[in-house]
Amino acid sequence: MTEPHFLESVLYSSLNFLPHATLAVYALERRFRFGRGLTLLCFLLLAAAQAVLGAMCLRSGFHMGIASLISVALLTLLYCFAVKAHPGKLLFLVLFFTNTANFTVILGKCFEGIFLGHEQAKILYSLPSCLFLAIAHLFSTLPLFFYIRSHIHNVIDRQYGKKAWTYLWLIPAIFYLVWFNHLYEDGDSALDVSLHPQHTLFLFFITLGSVLVYHTVIHMLLEQEKNLQLQESNHQLAVQNLQYENLKDRINEARHAKHDIRHHITVMDGYLQKGEYEKLQSYLNGYKRSLPDDSSIVFCKNYAVNTLLLYFAQQAKNQGVDYDVVVADIPEDLRLPEDVVSVVLGNLLENALEACAQLTDGQKKITIRGKASDDSIFFKIENSYNGEVKKDKNGLYLSTKHEGRGVGLASVRAIIKQYDGIVEIDDQNGLFSVSVFSGIPQPKHPQ
Repeated sequence: MTEPHFLESVLYSSLNFLPHATLAVYALERRFRFGRGLTLLCFLLLAAAQAVLGAMCLRSGFHMGIASLISVALLTLLYCFAVKAHPGKLLFLVLFFTNTANFTVILGKCFEGIFLGHEQAKILYSLPSCLFLAIAHLFSTLPLFFYIRSHIHNVIDRQYGKKAWTYLWLIPAIFYLVWFNHLYEDGDSALDVSLHPQHTLFLFFITLGSVLVYHTVIHMLLEQEKNLQLQESNHQLAVQNLQYENLKDRINEARHAKHDIRHHITVMDGYLQKGEYEKLQSYLNGYKRSLPDDSSIVFCKNYAVNTLLLYFAQQAKNQGVDYDVVVADIPEDLRLPEDVVSVVLGNLLENALEACAQLTDGQKKITIRGKASDDSIFFKIENSYNGEVKKDKNGLYLSTKHEGRGVGLASVRAIIKQYDGIVEIDDQNGLFSVSVFSGIPQPKHPQ
């Protein structure tokens, strides 16, 4: 092999790898595990490995299908090493970029065969091949850049759907197997396919269909997150609305008390004029008991947590449930987002109240413990229940109101998992207990 052929193979392999690797860096830049410089160096080393694979295919007839598998494996290892994200999500992106890169190569060869003839296009690596590959990137990679900017970033940056990503990578994996079988079933398969425009057109529709499937998956995940956020917002609005109703009731009670006070003064003045002090004292005691409770109960300093505890205290009182906040040491400023705390605590208290409502006899009781420090937060909710629980084969609790898992506990588990926390559930001696422990994100200090 002459030196120019070697340089051409390196150039062609670089053109094959670097544009999509650049897109990968762009898509994942906010999830780098290390600094940008070190990560870019790792990608450049992988590009060099890609060039070596291309040279091996040219010099020794190394099987291109095996080279493709090695390339996918190396890219996957690099993603897992350099990017902090779910492995299923990373594998999804690796295969996504690999499939689009395969189509770009085929498209470039197709253009070369149309304009320069099949004999020229059959040369695996040449300067014309590099030129037409660069042109093919304008048709496939450039639109992909805009798609990543508008959609892929949203998926990468959000920490949700971890269970879904465990399986979603299989979708691009199936398309990759279709590509692999179609291109590398024998030594000349990839080249022969690319030199026939009808085959390239067929692969174009396969690629287009795969992108539509990817887009549907991404859209469904984004919609799922929007639905969860909407549920959280609705929950908060419901709490605020009920707080407002309670406040209106307090105002009306105070207005009635003010209206009636002149009658009480008349009666008390009569007892005082007659010197009937014992009757006056008895009347005063009764009057104080009839006054609305205008005391401001403060369970903790944190406004969001205190509001929830007050709301469910009123709900428990209305339903005849003994409501005991043993300790609620939650500071006013909490680095954990208030909507996260509200959803977790709100779901737990709502479940506890519903469990007590199902009791037909015995004491209905809810006991709450909560404590937060600079780096963690803890809640423990205990409630009496009827002793009936349902679990699935994995030991997870099922809803007593409908088929399937309980939405409240599932939501709590999903949220706490995002903060590397734990949820422990116990049901013994007529008490159902849920303990939640979560870390609190620490502020980032400038380097």
